[in-house]
Amino acid sequence: DGSGIFLSSMRPVDGPPRRDFDIWFVPRTADGYGRATNLGRAINSDDDELYPSVAADGTLYFASNRTGLWRIYRAVRAADGSYGLAEALPAPVNLPGIWSFNPFITADGRTLVF
Repeated sequence: DGSGIFLSSMRPVDGPPRRDFDIWFVPRTADGYGRATNLGRAINSDDDELYPSVAADGTLYFASNRTGLWRIYRAVRAADGSYGLAEALPAPVNLPGIWSFNPFITADGRTLVF
């Protein structure tokens, strides 16, 4: 919707440098872009979260290796702009023993390419 940019970064949240990638949001402002905000523990784990893609309704899709195998996850955006707990997508997207990553969701949320 043009309100900002989602990105993956290893930048520290508070404290020492990170060893994994998290998903962040940078809001668009009248002067350019604001400060990057980490999406928090509902989205990010102690492992990598990469390839954020967002549908027009704000639903966020991304890949994570939090289970030791790359999976695609989805999190719904609440009215206040926060995200609910991420959930792994069911088959046929995530299949046993097969990596699923680098998702792209179309604006209408009906087609997922990965």
